[in-house]
Amino acid sequence: MQQTSMTALVSLFARAYHTEQDPCPVFRDSLAGRLLTDEEYRQIGAQMAAGISFFVPGFQGTEAEALRYIVDRQLAPSPLGRAVFAEEALARAVAIGARQYCLLGAGYDSFACRQPAWARSLQIFELDRPDGLADKRLRLERAGLEVPDNVHFVPADLAQPQWRQNLLDSGAFRRRVTFCSLLGLVYYLPAPPLRRCWQHWETCCRRAAPWCSTTRTRTVPRQEPVRGKLPWPRRRKSPWQPGTPTGRWSAFWRSMAFSSMSIFSPVRSPAGIFPPTIGPSPSTP
Repeated sequence: MQQTSMTALVSLFARAYHTEQDPCPVFRDSLAGRLLTDEEYRQIGAQMAAGISFFVPGFQGTEAEALRYIVDRQLAPSPLGRAVFAEEALARAVAIGARQYCLLGAGYDSFACRQPAWARSLQIFELDRPDGLADKRLRLERAGLEVPDNVHFVPADLAQPQWRQNLLDSGAFRRRVTFCSLLGLVYYLPAPPLRRCWQHWETCCRRAAPWCSTTRTRTVPRQEPVRGKLPWPRRRKSPWQPGTPTGRWSAFWRSMAFSSMSIFSPVRSPAGIFPPTIGPSPSTP
């Protein structure tokens, strides 16, 4: 399996599996499955199911049941919840005047290619590392998916200040009200680079109206038996940062002149998103 971004591929797998296997999906990503090869889908599923004994010691059930549990309780809640939360917030922002959508660290997000009618007035900018964007383009081409005219791919390393100019050169305007998402990336950024990222953003789009999702994370202890069954965490290029209490994140965003409108976490998720069968397991902090 190509190791462009294993964590992004696992998130893509979770969205694809949930859309295909759940009769009442929390979030329907109609394109996720088309961006994975059959071998990638099979391999990721097998690796996830093999790790069931770590999450549920003494689990009794089939491989399919193990995979369903892993996806519903471990892999999918965060990608599903943040996708629902972000896209609903984007729709509200468009209704009150947002005309530009910037996805920082876009990964394999598929919104740009399945955008609803209300999003067609937007200019959509996907920023990500050059190798990630190149792989995404190949996957879109392989799946026979056309990129809409209002979508712009911007190669950028968010840890470097050059991404500001890359964004402006791609056609972004300073005076356009902008909605911004940073989904699934905060896990990997310590506070100083994250602060610099938002300082660069503020100088790039003075009238931006950004929205950012941050989630509390925890680091799973890497016991030797689990490493053997789940090799993908060792190969990912971006190390996890230690979990950060919600209060510290709130203080961080206030220091950057943001207001916390909602807190979305395993223990405080918006009512109505997750049914009882989906979401963090009871042991998840």
